[in-house]
Amino acid sequence: MKDEIDSVENHRQRKTSHKKPRSKIDREKHLAAIALFERTYPTKYANLELFAEAVSKQLHISVSVAKKDIQEVHRRRKQAAEIDQKYELGKKLEELAAVKEAALATNNMNAYLGAINKECELLGLDKLSIFVGTQEDMELSLALKKKAISDKLTLANTNTPSKEPESLVAQDGESQGTENPQKENA
Repeated sequence: MKDEIDSVENHRQRKTSHKKPRSKIDREKHLAAIALFERTYPTKYANLELFAEAVSKQLHISVSVAKKDIQEVHRRRKQAAEIDQKYELGKKLEELAAVKEAALATNNMNAYLGAINKECELLGLDKLSIFVGTQEDMELSLALKKKAISDKLTLANTNTPSKEPESLVAQDGESQGTENPQKENA
């Protein structure tokens, strides 16, 4: 009878015997080994299935656990890369803040505006609106300049018939980068 009880207990143990879950230390060792495998065997790493099989054989774990561990290694690498990127961005922004501070102290607006542009570029922002005008702003500005020139010409023509209109047109033409048509005719 005792033999029967022992055989039943042994049978239960065989049915329920499965591997103990990995400890956290073992899991971390496996993750470190996987990271090392990725660097050593980049060709096997290209295919997740093949790499998971190789890892499972090497570490004596199941393929599904190997896949989960591989994904965990990828997640940790991505997280580390994001932290590094944020750290570098923070350093660059601190440097630009120091440049802006020094530029304001010396009243150097070119350096200040350059630092602002670089900061916008690093942050992935469009240039500030004070630096870049829209098409509508440019058309409005051009229309206002034309109106101002025509007002000056009509005002100059009605006041005196001297050489003032020519000088006004020459000044306005030079400021807009156009040539003076009256000088060509003369």
